[in-house]
Amino acid sequence: MSETIHICSLNCQGLGSKDKRQRLHMWMKHQHCNILFIQESHFTVNLEKDLNEEFKGAKCPDLSVNPNLTPLDGKTIYRYGETVMLTCNTGYKLNGTKSLTCQQSGQWNNTIPHCQVVTCPDLKHLPNQKLEPVKAQYSYRDNVTFKCDEGYELLSANIITCQGDGTWSDKQTNCTGVSCPTLPKVDNALPPTKLEGYRYPETLNITCETGYKVEGSDLLQCNSSGKWGFIPQCKGVSCRDFPKIDNIVTSIQATTIYRFPVSVNVSCKPGYQINGSNQLNCKSTGDWSTPPVCTGLLCPDLPKIENVQQIENSQYRYPSNIMIKCKTGYIVNGSSWLKCSVAGDWKTPIPSCKVDQNPQAKSSLTGIAVGLGTTFALLVVVICVIIYIRRRRSPDDKGRSKPLKDPKSTDVYAEVSKKDEIDGSRHSLQITTNGAIYNNEIQKEETREYYSFAGDLKISETAISMNDFYDYVDKGRGTKGPIEKEFVKFKKDHLKETKTASMTENTGKNKYKNVFPYDETRVILDLQPGKAGSDYINASFINGYGKVKKYIAAQGPLESTINDFWRMIWQYDCGKIVMLTNVFELGKPKCKQYWPDPETKTKKYGSTEIVLIDEDVYSDFTIRTLKIVKENHSKTVKQFHFTAWPDKDVPKYASSIVHFRHKVLSSKVSPNGPIIIHCSAGIGRTGTFIALDYIVNETKDLKYIDVFTCVETLRRQRVNMVQTARQYVFLHEAILEAVMCPNSGVPSKDFPDLYKKLLLHDSSSNKSNLQLEYQRMNAMCEKHEDNVFDKGKIPENRNKNRDSTILPVEYEMPILSTFVEGHNEYINAVFLPGYKNKKAFIVTQMPLEQTKIDLWRLVYDHNIHTIVMLNQVKEDTDVYWPENQEKPIQIGAFKIELTAMESKTLCNCLHFTFKYKTWVCRNNLLFYKLWHD
Repeated sequence: MSETIHICSLNCQGLGSKDKRQRLHMWMKHQHCNILFIQESHFTVNLEKDLNEEFKGAKCPDLSVNPNLTPLDGKTIYRYGETVMLTCNTGYKLNGTKSLTCQQSGQWNNTIPHCQVVTCPDLKHLPNQKLEPVKAQYSYRDNVTFKCDEGYELLSANIITCQGDGTWSDKQTNCTGVSCPTLPKVDNALPPTKLEGYRYPETLNITCETGYKVEGSDLLQCNSSGKWGFIPQCKGVSCRDFPKIDNIVTSIQATTIYRFPVSVNVSCKPGYQINGSNQLNCKSTGDWSTPPVCTGLLCPDLPKIENVQQIENSQYRYPSNIMIKCKTGYIVNGSSWLKCSVAGDWKTPIPSCKVDQNPQAKSSLTGIAVGLGTTFALLVVVICVIIYIRRRRSPDDKGRSKPLKDPKSTDVYAEVSKKDEIDGSRHSLQITTNGAIYNNEIQKEETREYYSFAGDLKISETAISMNDFYDYVDKGRGTKGPIEKEFVKFKKDHLKETKTASMTENTGKNKYKNVFPYDETRVILDLQPGKAGSDYINASFINGYGKVKKYIAAQGPLESTINDFWRMIWQYDCGKIVMLTNVFELGKPKCKQYWPDPETKTKKYGSTEIVLIDEDVYSDFTIRTLKIVKENHSKTVKQFHFTAWPDKDVPKYASSIVHFRHKVLSSKVSPNGPIIIHCSAGIGRTGTFIALDYIVNETKDLKYIDVFTCVETLRRQRVNMVQTARQYVFLHEAILEAVMCPNSGVPSKDFPDLYKKLLLHDSSSNKSNLQLEYQRMNAMCEKHEDNVFDKGKIPENRNKNRDSTILPVEYEMPILSTFVEGHNEYINAVFLPGYKNKKAFIVTQMPLEQTKIDLWRLVYDHNIHTIVMLNQVKEDTDVYWPENQEKPIQIGAFKIELTAMESKTLCNCLHFTFKYKTWVCRNNLLFYKLWHD
């Protein structure tokens, strides 16, 4: 009731009508009356006190039927004209209007709102963690219990509650591997990087000190029980067979294994004394220390015996026997033999010489013995003189061919004179450097010929010290740089006669009009009866470093010369074929295929049948094993086909040809003839490969590299070897790669030992061998021009890069082709090769919010089924996958559903169904656990 009371009176008749009473109530309201007296002929009424409920106005529906809905004024009944402010109980939020007004009709002016329960944010499905219960949505007062997989634990609360304000009572934390105790001490192992702080499933590789090696596995693992697993043992390296020492006495047992640093005592047998240490030590290298020598005990000097012939050695040791011989006219009185005994004294009495009473009886026998002895001594002298003369023979003696002289040459490279037809003859190579003559003898050892270099050669002006070669190549490799300028100095075209190649019957066998073999170095085939020119093939012998005719540089076979190509291989017993061109390049034929397809396996060329035994495809090359069958005889050869050399260019990376060369050289074949190397013309790529092999072999003996002289020498054996300036620059890069980073491929069984060597410290640089190898690798990384990164720098792509200094090389970048509004073909990713696949991997950054859709475009466009994630999941990580099996995510037109989760020791695996329009596939996402930031 209001503070001021307004009383109204009204004379009125017939209030019994309900309609009148309602109008009266409205009038009272209009007059702002609190109390109304109505005077009738019979009574007066206090309306405020006595008026029937219907005079107070219509009542609106009860609000209490709505759970958790609360009027702010606390009332329960509201009538026409009244307004109520509404709220919800704790844990609920109002869904609808905040106020209601009761209307004349007895209905509220708006829909009664309802109170909706408060929900808390979704919880993540973290690795190694389970949630109980698992719900699509958690509401007010819901409790969630976190349970960790075996081997993991929570470092905070394991139960959290959804609170009334829509927040959790505590943070969700990761399940962390249980901690293991302090690392156990492993005797003779190198100290680890840390002793404590290891958690399941962390592992540690035990590395032993020098002289020790791990027995069994070197892996120490923190187990799920919080205990260390099997603890490796560092045991001393076992020493090899015990050294053989004459007259030794030791406790060594043949079946016992002796390990570093064990020591074994040794002694000598009776009659011998030890010289050196009486201990043999098993060293860290697996070798025994230098063994002692057991020498016989020294017997006393012999007393002077009259009339005895003196013996040159005046010292006698056990078990020496000495024959006593008297002068002419005397005989031994006693035993003729004296023996130095085990005790170091003379076992028999020392004899004397007495006068021979009957000298004539022995004279004839003595003469015979002296004659035989003299003859034998003379024979020995003659043999020694013969050997001495042969060894001191002068270079101009018979049996050698005349040296080949080049009056204009001052090079340390030179050609070798043609092989004499008489087997077993020797050849000499004369190299002139400013008037100095050096003889390099080419000797025949079985079927191989090699140089035996002698003398110190003067280094040419074009030679570069190996120490300076990196800087020389690095500064000179650019277009119009010093290396290209040096290339211009080479003489072009044919330097020697090519009469045979120019004959009418042979011109059709040449692919190019200006590439013919020189007459003096051409490969000569056996002449076929009745076939003029059948001894000709466009191929040249090329000398290698230390071996004449090591290579055959050949033109790629034509349809008309395939038979001749296989005749050459058969005749010269060639076991390796190096092919440096593809059959077709840029739509043009480069070389006729001269081997059968994998489907047919066999093909016949003339009288020769070729069988494809095996074909092994790698990322940059293919290796084929081919069997040649001819006249009931067969040979097996290998073809090394390099497929990554583009037409009119060079390979992208020098490492590819260096690795290919290593494959060629390391493969074993039975035929031991020249290596056949061909491209299309047999001069450009062929010359580059031969020069690479020649110089790398040369660097094993010399401390400098002379590319110019090498190529100049090759061009005197076949026209225009190393044909272009770009090939010449690439040759330098390949040599640098081969010299600085020799092939690192090792058998898997040898890798543990190699890794231990890499961990060893290099005292000169104060770094490990692994660090030094990493530095060399970094130094050899290709230096790209800035324009190859332009794609990542344009304005529309800048915000797609996590780091502006890490951008993809444009020609290695996978292109995105699926159309998405506002997105182009760019993604910060590159292809990387595998061992047998040029595009085996795609490496990319962790996607940003705006590039999540590009990642899934990448998965779709390039048919990717597995994603490996190496960074750890963090709160600020841009998650691009669904974390709940009941809640798939939609990114653009791509729908990703989580179908299963697996937790393994090293990684967690999520399995997805990936959908785009009508296309469906399955994908895996692997989280690697142990690579921490």
